[in-house]
Amino acid sequence: MKKSVNNSGYSLVELILTLAIFSIVMVGIIMMMTSTSDSYKDGNSQVTMQTEAQIVANQIEELLVDATTAYSQGFAGSNRYYKITSGLYNHFVMYDASNAKIMYQKTASGDNYDDSKWSLMADYVSGFQITGWDTDTSSSSCDNMVTVNVAMDKQGYVYTAVRDVYFSNAIENRSVQDIIVGGGIGGGGGGTGKKV
Repeated sequence: MKKSVNNSGYSLVELILTLAIFSIVMVGIIMMMTSTSDSYKDGNSQVTMQTEAQIVANQIEELLVDATTAYSQGFAGSNRYYKITSGLYNHFVMYDASNAKIMYQKTASGDNYDDSKWSLMADYVSGFQITGWDTDTSSSSCDNMVTVNVAMDKQGYVYTAVRDVYFSNAIENRSVQDIIVGGGIGGGGGGTGKKV
């Protein structure tokens, strides 16, 4: 008795149909993986930006909490300067609006900042301000508190960190002063300002 053997295998049509179905499934999987990867990158960028804004707000808060003297809002071009004196040191914070950066410098008390020695504190900064000591009020409502506002913008995602900072020391001198370009924050006769 002769056995019948089917050696025909798969037809060309069956192979093409199988490859077409496999390709459709793979395209769907690749699109889903790409979408998931993009969502992860976006979420990661947002979390990184929020973390950076919180870190900057924390750093500024630490400088302000122990401040004994504070000057704010000196301007030179598009830069806004803040000088915070704590103990034996001056802490200068500069918001460079044109480059979207916050820069930092620490000097000995009595010394001004040096334009060649700034360190980067934050990048992608769309706004920065310390408010509270630059208001006209004779009450004690703003005598021991300022508000730190840091806004960051990266790839269209904007995050703002706002902190109310309470001074632990009595502030000897809080005022708004003009910047002396090339010489640091003005003090005494060098600047114009109002003392609160």
